[in-house]
Formats: sequence, structure tokens, C-alpha cells
Amino acid sequence: MLKLKRNAIRCKKCGDILESKSRNDFVSCSCGQCFNDGGLSYMRRGFRTERPEDSYEDLSEYEEVPDEFDLDDDFPAPKVFSSLIDPKD
Repeated sequence: MLKLKRNAIRCKKCGDILESKSRNDFVSCSCGQCFNDGGLSYMRRGFRTERPEDSYEDLSEYEEVPDEFDLDDDFPAPKVFSSLIDPKD
């Protein structure tokens, strides 16, 4: 089973690296192209392009943990949420 070790992306427009280090640690890039959120609890990304891969590069890191590893509230299985930012905002 994989456990999230680092939740980070790099904006393809301005080059900023957005690392979310804790739950609800919302970070956005300087140009407003994308954002990252969730720390090691969940991964939520937003972007202004049609496809996420056009806005950011995923720099997240994972580690292999035994299947019997007891996941508690501090280490839940990561979930990924992505959303398109309204370009008019």
C-alpha cells in the first residue's frame, strides 16, 4: 500500500512549488494558475486550464507501507480532488 509522504505540485506557468504540509494548508501560486491543499490527509488541487497536466506538474512523493499498517486519523489513505478554477475570477 502507498502512503503519501509529500503533497506538492509545480505551476507550469510561473514555476512556483506549492507544498501543502498539513491538513487545510491551502497554498496558491503567485500567478493564480493553480493551488494545492490537504497536507498528508488529502490532495486537493485547482487549476485554470482544461486539463490539470497543462497547469501543474505533480511532485508528490509516496512510500510503500505494509498492508497491515494501521491507518489512523494522522495517516489516512490520500484522496485526490481536482477542480477547474473559473477563468473569470
